[in-house]
Parts: sequence; structure tokens; C-alpha cells
Amino acid sequence: VRPVRVFESLRAVKTELRQTQNLTIVGFFKSSCLVRLDKPVTHGKWVLEPGIYRLNTIKQDGRARLTSASGQKTPAISLRKLLNAGFRPLR
Repeated sequence: VRPVRVFESLRAVKTELRQTQNLTIVGFFKSSCLVRLDKPVTHGKWVLEPGIYRLNTIKQDGRARLTSASGQKTPAISLRKLLNAGFRPLR
């Protein structure tokens, strides 16, 4: 997880990540953007069904919080779990 600050160039950050860290870029997310899950995600007592959610935040420790269409907010869930379920920005 690498935040892109408002004063930074998105293009420059992408280039930096690809060159210095040899990473695969999964996507760029903004707080409050809409995201999609393709498969269910289980996290403790929570089961997130496939569908569209609002992204509240992504923390630098690799966890994210989402809000369902009904307004229910999730606890912080591992990005690994979310990515394995097809987590991606809604375009």
C-alpha cells in the first residue's frame, strides 16, 4: 500500500513503484470511491456478498474498510482477502 498525496504526480508514483520495487500495481483507489467484489469475503462474523461497496479507507498496514449499499460499515479487512475476491475499483 502506497498513498499518493494530493501534491504528487500519479504518473511519477506509478513509475517509481515499477522501477524501484518491481511491484504489480493492482489499482488506484480514492477514499469514498465505489469498488466491486466478485466473490464473497468472510471476515469473522462478517460475510460480504459479491457486489458494489463504498471504500471508506485503505490503511498502510494493508487493511480496508467498506460500506455496503445498505450503509453497514465493515471492520478493517485484509486487502489480501479482498483482492482474492476480485476487489477492484468500479469504473
